[in-house]
Amino acid sequence: MLGKKLKVLVIDDNKDNLLTLNALIKEAFPQAVVVVAGNGKEGLEKASVSDPDVILLDIVMPEMDGFEVCRKLKNDETLKDIPVVFVTALKGDKESRIKALEVGAEAFLSKPIDETELVAQIRAMKKIKD
Repeated sequence: MLGKKLKVLVIDDNKDNLLTLNALIKEAFPQAVVVVAGNGKEGLEKASVSDPDVILLDIVMPEMDGFEVCRKLKNDETLKDIPVVFVTALKGDKESRIKALEVGAEAFLSKPIDETELVAQIRAMKKIKD
């Protein structure tokens, strides 16, 4: 985390999830900047404005699901190199995991979030982005 501050974009339609992830990230990375978006469209807009190091993305959202958001991110020249970690309650859902990787996600976390796993994923994704 040398030099530039860690910047994480969290896209989730559930306010409790946004608050929880924000708190977990701030606890592990006190200097981090956490940007939150309540839906896919807002998430895409904030991704292009804030240039995050990592995007934590919920799958099940109204209007535009996480797969569609990820597909759009990965098809955008300026955003495609931002690592995406899907965060989902669909635990044993192998099809969702496969689809997540097919649309370009770098990783997958299941809810409820394990803090150590979250921290490890964010660190790994930051290395990928750097």
